[in-house]
Amino acid sequence: MHRQINSGAAPLGAHLGALAPCSSYEAEPSPLSRLLRLLKGAWEAYWSWRAKCATVAILRTLDRRTLADIGLQASEIESAVFGAPGDRPRAYDEAWWH
Repeated sequence: MHRQINSGAAPLGAHLGALAPCSSYEAEPSPLSRLLRLLKGAWEAYWSWRAKCATVAILRTLDRRTLADIGLQASEIESAVFGAPGDRPRAYDEAWWH
């Protein structure tokens, strides 16, 4: 029969939490992770550009009356798609192809 002795000491391993890095400490990303983040951003930018080009191509197939129904003129197609979102009442939705 074992009798437990309470010596008042902390349990084994309780002090290891003090060795953890501060929560505000952030390690510098590795060169590989930076490269992967750069490649991911380039890939997303490419497909965003392709989606905008596809939108322009689709809108160019519409007749004048249909374009007027959605609030566009043929001369405004590129600016509606590639322009800044705040420039027009109806802006291009970048998430339509997701």
